[in-house]
Amino acid sequence: MSNDKDYILINENLLKREWSNDPRTLSLFLHILMMANPNPSVDKRTGIQLEKGQLLTTKTSLAKQCGLSPRQLQAGMERLKKSGAISVQSTKKILIISVCGFEDFLPSIDV
Repeated sequence: MSNDKDYILINENLLKREWSNDPRTLSLFLHILMMANPNPSVDKRTGIQLEKGQLLTTKTSLAKQCGLSPRQLQAGMERLKKSGAISVQSTKKILIISVCGFEDFLPSIDV
């Protein structure tokens, strides 16, 4: 997220997801969740409008940030998409990942 004043909430319901016992997929989801836009904005490099809960990245960058091989990243992304945790729009060069239910991870009161 963009600064020290942005928070996400992690609920124990996350552990009920079918992929929660897979450390790579859980770590990938948490990384995506923490990097997702807390507010709508325009990406400075591409000019693409990103909504709240979206992350613009590349497969190479995301794999490197998460310490995953390309194959591990692909498997984790497929698990997350299949479960409805994320949706992905892609071009040849970039991914726009949307966290489904992003609002559920935002605090409703000041932390």
